[in-house]
Amino acid sequence: MNQTLTIPATVKPATFSIAGADLAEAVKIVARVAKGTGAYQGIVALSFRDQRLTLSATDFETSIQTRIPVEGKKATAVAVYAAKLKPFVDALKAERVTLDITADELKLVGGNLEFALPLVPDAPAIQLSVHENPIPIDSAEFGRAVRIAGAAAATDQARVIITGIMFENGIAVATDSYRLAVVHDTIDFGEPLLIPAGPASIVADAFAGADMQFENIAGRLQFSNAWTTMTIRRIDGSFPEWERLVPGKADSSFTIDRKQFAARLRNVALAGGVAARMAVSGEALVVTMKEQDVASSKGGIPIDIDGVVPYVGLNPTMLRQLLTAVDSDKVTVEVIDHLKPFKITPTEGAGWTLIQMPVRL
Repeated sequence: MNQTLTIPATVKPATFSIAGADLAEAVKIVARVAKGTGAYQGIVALSFRDQRLTLSATDFETSIQTRIPVEGKKATAVAVYAAKLKPFVDALKAERVTLDITADELKLVGGNLEFALPLVPDAPAIQLSVHENPIPIDSAEFGRAVRIAGAAAATDQARVIITGIMFENGIAVATDSYRLAVVHDTIDFGEPLLIPAGPASIVADAFAGADMQFENIAGRLQFSNAWTTMTIRRIDGSFPEWERLVPGKADSSFTIDRKQFAARLRNVALAGGVAARMAVSGEALVVTMKEQDVASSKGGIPIDIDGVVPYVGLNPTMLRQLLTAVDSDKVTVEVIDHLKPFKITPTEGAGWTLIQMPVRL
C-alpha cells in the first residue's frame, strides 16, 4: 500500500511540545534529503497526528519519513523550508521545544529563543511505499560497508554508474576510476544492487544503532523500522568489472600505522597540488610534495619492510579519504612498481581492500 502525506490548503492552528534532542536529530537527517533548489525541493513537511510528529522530505530520487512523539492532541500538517528549519532548531538547544502553528507561520520556542518560519504554500504530497515482507538488515554492518566502500565512489553525476556502491554476494565495492574500495563478508541483499553512495550514507546515519529492514520494490529500495522509512532509487546499469582492477601479489610491501599515515598525507596535502612522492628511506616512509615552491616536511614514519619497496606517486587527499574510512590500526601497503596500482589491506584480518592508481611525477 502507499502512504500519502498531503499538506492542506488551510492550516489548523495548534500548539505542540517536543523533546529538543529528538527534534534536532530528526531534522538533521531529514534536511539531508531536503537539499534541492528546484520547485518543491528543499521542503520539510511536518504532520501532527495521534501525538506523533512525522517529518517528511523528498528530492524525487530519495524520500524519507521519520516519526517522533509529541505532546498535543490536534491533527494538522504544514511545510517549511529545510534551509531555515535546521539552523533554527540547532540554535535552540533546549530540553523542550514548543511548536506553535498559525495560519501562515511555524514558531519554534525553546529557552529564551523564538524563531518564526513562513509556511510553504501549495506544497506537494509526499508518497512513501510501505510493504509487509521486508528482510532484516544489520544496520551497523551496512553503515561500515557504506563508509568504507563509499569513500571510493565518484561524485560526478555525469558518471552515475560509479556514484554507487555495488552490493553482490556479500561484497560491497565502489570505484571512481582512480580508487577502488572493496568490503568483504558484508551485507548480502540476496540480489545484486547498485545503491547511490550519497543516499546510502544518509540511510546509514538515519538507522545507526537501530533495527533496520529492507525491501526492493520495483527498483525502489526501502529501508525502514518502527520510526523511520527511507526510500532511494536503485541505479540501473552495468557496474565496471572491478576484479580486473585489483593488482596481483607484490614482491615488496610495508606495514605502517594507519592514523600516522593519514595524518602525514593531510600535512603533505597542505602544500597544494595532487602529486606526492611516497618512498622508503631506511626503515621509514617519507611522503613529500613540492608545489609552487612550498616543500612539505620530510620526516619519516616508522614502518616494517618486506622486500625492496619502489617509490610511487600518489594523490595524498584521495588516499587519505580511503585511510580515514577504514578501522584497522595497522595497514599493509603492497607496491609492484611506480606505474601500477598499489594495494592496501588490514595487517590483521581480511575485511577490506583498497586500491589506488599512481600518478606520474
